[in-house]
Amino acid sequence: IIKKFNAIKRQLVKEIGFGRLLELPLWNSVSRIFSTWLLRHVDCIDLAIVMDSIRRLPFVPQDVNRVFGIPCGHRDVLGPETKISDATMAYIREQAGISMTKISLKDAEKIVLMDLSEESTRLQKDAFKMAFVIIVMGHLLSPSTKYDHVNTDFLGALRCSEEIGEYNWCAYVLKGIIEAAQKLQADLSMNKVVSNIFGCHIFLQIHYLDNLLLGPLQPRKNIFPRMKAFPTEVLNKLILADAKPGGGYGANSIRGVGSSFPTKVLPFVLPYQQTPEPAFQSTQQPCLNSSEKNTLLSAIQRWRMI
Repeated sequence: IIKKFNAIKRQLVKEIGFGRLLELPLWNSVSRIFSTWLLRHVDCIDLAIVMDSIRRLPFVPQDVNRVFGIPCGHRDVLGPETKISDATMAYIREQAGISMTKISLKDAEKIVLMDLSEESTRLQKDAFKMAFVIIVMGHLLSPSTKYDHVNTDFLGALRCSEEIGEYNWCAYVLKGIIEAAQKLQADLSMNKVVSNIFGCHIFLQIHYLDNLLLGPLQPRKNIFPRMKAFPTEVLNKLILADAKPGGGYGANSIRGVGSSFPTKVLPFVLPYQQTPEPAFQSTQQPCLNSSEKNTLLSAIQRWRMI
């Protein structure tokens, strides 16, 4: 779909802070076996991929920003301010092409694929922005196990298109990953067959593989967002390199403790403003301090209760 966007649509995507997704690689296939293995090793309390007592790879919202370049703003997608009235919700559904009975990705895609030009109205452009966020959430950042279905809890953050880029979409993505890991781990503990997984498990793949010590196989570190360095063929090559002879994964060492990149969050492109690609820095991002970790965990606990 993104490849079909004209200059007007690409500019609208940049205005809401999702411009980096215009560079999204075409992932022909994603290894669900590897994703299942990663989700099984997620520590849902400390927010880390845990291989053993020594190898732990934390992940925080800034890591999601680093992989996808989406907004990591100061406002909570599921905060009190996004609890909107039925009338406002009906308006959002109407503008984004969503029926009142369910949120259909196909309906949102129809809005996104409609012709837009400089003469298009403000309402038409806002409808495109809302529908685009719904599509990337449903297909990439917060996918559900149900066909043609997307979660509805983030719609309140779309009520004003000019404010979409102010929300912490990265933390929202992590919320879906934690829920997916909890569900998978619970199913495995009861010896249930895991037929479907949800959440943005492609983030776990890129974040994990990007922090392995793989020598010459390691993708270049000066590419941002990091998803650009991991097309399908690179993912498959690195997954194979981390496979153990007897089955499973985790054959390689993890690059130190914490994230492999500095804390600087990638900026989104403001209207008609060119933002240069950030230069790679060799310093590491420190782990969360106690206050930051408690804040993030409290947010996740609140999300679980919704």
